[in-house]
Amino acid sequence: MSHPSEAHWIAVKHIFRYLKGTIDYKLHFFPLSRYQPFPIRAFCDTDWASDPDDRRSTSSAAIYFGPNLIAWWSRKQPVVA
Repeated sequence: MSHPSEAHWIAVKHIFRYLKGTIDYKLHFFPLSRYQPFPIRAFCDTDWASDPDDRRSTSSAAIYFGPNLIAWWSRKQPVVA
C-alpha cells in the first residue's frame, strides 16, 4: 500500500476484468424449509495407498450448508521420505 508498483496496478486491472466477466455468476442457496435452520455438515474420506503407480493415499472432504455444497477438496498425500 505504501509503495505500489506497475505490477500491482496490472494485478488490480486483472482482478477488475475478472469481476466484470463474472458479474452474472451467482450462488444459489436452497432452504430446507422456512422455519428450519441450516445445518452444517462435513464429510471426509481417505483411501490407503490405492494408486498402483505411486502408492500414495488420497484424502477428500465436502462441507454442506443445509442441502448446499459450499466447499470441497481432494488431494494426494505428500511423499514421506
